[in-house]
Amino acid sequence: MAGSGDPLPLNIFDLIFIAEPPIVRFFSYRFPHPTADFIGGVVPALKSSLSATLHDFYPLAGKICYSGDNLVIRYEHGDSVPFTLAEYYDADDFDDISGYHDRHRSKFRPLFSHLESDKDGEKRLLAVQVTVFPTQASSSP
Repeated sequence: MAGSGDPLPLNIFDLIFIAEPPIVRFFSYRFPHPTADFIGGVVPALKSSLSATLHDFYPLAGKICYSGDNLVIRYEHGDSVPFTLAEYYDADDFDDISGYHDRHRSKFRPLFSHLESDKDGEKRLLAVQVTVFPTQASSSP
């Protein structure tokens, strides 16, 4: 097992997907309460859960980079996963975004974290974004 600082080589199955765009997952949940309740109660629990998960699965906080001629996952003590908290104010909001119907993909763009390469060409493995729809919370009974 690779330890902190030891590069973790990618296997042939990893390399098949390296040229593909990152996998993006979108989950939507109704939270018909004030935004302050979400930020004060749910967000700290999400961050704590992410931290506990990364304690056991620390390579997810690492980056893909080259070590010689090979692509590896490199994790160094102190690496982290970006956690973004955003608000989405589009009046068409939650029902349109989470509904089971066709819509243009540009509507989703503000809802996703972006995995960008840094100045050395290293790429993060994971980024998390939580988006609150304040109009959804205030319009609910």
